[in-house]
Amino acid sequence: MHVVFTGTYDDGKSALPYPAQVNLEPGQLRITYQIPNQSVPVTVYWQPSRIQSDSHLEITLLAYGNHPTQKLEISDPNFKNYLEKQYPPAVAVTPVKILSASKIPKWFWLSGAAIVASVIGFYMWGLSLLADKAAWMIPQSTDEYVGNQLYQQVVNASTSEPELTGYVQGFLRQIKIQSTYKLQVSVIRDKNRNAFALPGGYLVVHDSILEKMQQPEELAALLGHESGHVQNRHTTRALFRSLGSYLFISYLFGDILGISTILVENADALKSLKYSRHLEEEADTFGFKVLQQNRINPQGMILLFQRLQQAEKTVDKFQTEEFLSTHPPLKSRMQAIRTLIKENPYAVQPPDSMQYFWRRIKQL
Repeated sequence: MHVVFTGTYDDGKSALPYPAQVNLEPGQLRITYQIPNQSVPVTVYWQPSRIQSDSHLEITLLAYGNHPTQKLEISDPNFKNYLEKQYPPAVAVTPVKILSASKIPKWFWLSGAAIVASVIGFYMWGLSLLADKAAWMIPQSTDEYVGNQLYQQVVNASTSEPELTGYVQGFLRQIKIQSTYKLQVSVIRDKNRNAFALPGGYLVVHDSILEKMQQPEELAALLGHESGHVQNRHTTRALFRSLGSYLFISYLFGDILGISTILVENADALKSLKYSRHLEEEADTFGFKVLQQNRINPQGMILLFQRLQQAEKTVDKFQTEEFLSTHPPLKSRMQAIRTLIKENPYAVQPPDSMQYFWRRIKQL
């Protein structure tokens, strides 16, 4: 039932109050009054939460706002009950007590520190290890697909040496390498004495490192070493570790195209990709076994490292050879190879056909 009350309204500006009608509407209190000499009545609205109430006997006094303060006086004794029923007082909310830092228990801080350390540790090391395991779980066909995409990206961005490539590929065919991948080598023009492996069996050799070689055993050692990177998926694993968060998420969702896209977009990182000391030693050992199985002089690997050591001495101090900046120290690696040679002696008798391709390579 809608009830209209009458009262006296003071707008806080006029000298005298005005007779007014008061309506208790949902969400607002409406006051209508008539100003003398004006034909249209004036209406104002009050928000219930801002109304201040003061009751004396049968009279209810209401105040609203500041500067100026509006006032309303209702003499009807029933008004107070209607007002409280229509606009019940808001339930007071107990403020949350915030403990000072000195009162927070130590276990709380220790737990928080442990959680933060765990998150950082997983991001720094755990994710890297998981990415490494994910790289091993990828099927070989996928590894070959991704490698082909990277190979096309690298070759297209470089100046290839097709004639040299043909002879180096022929040289590689004379060497028996136990690999589940079909190995393919390409020679590109680059002043940095370097070579690197791509996933799926692709090897890339810079012409400058071929120019410095003096013996065919050096090239055999280089190709054997890079084949070790391929067979043990070092490049894939290193890329996964480097780009772990992106690649790992793509692998979890089976997004092979996503993995390929990420790797191709980061193809430039292959030339500066850093292998761990363990991975390099593993590739060196694989390369030594290639020389051993083909009865090629194992001193070829020592000679190769010595050539690179010479490059280290002659390179400008403000410019670092890519091979030297991305591989562990050569001195320790040469010592490891000398140990392998001493512990695994064998008669040297390399394939005769290897000499033909070596001569053609040096002629070019």
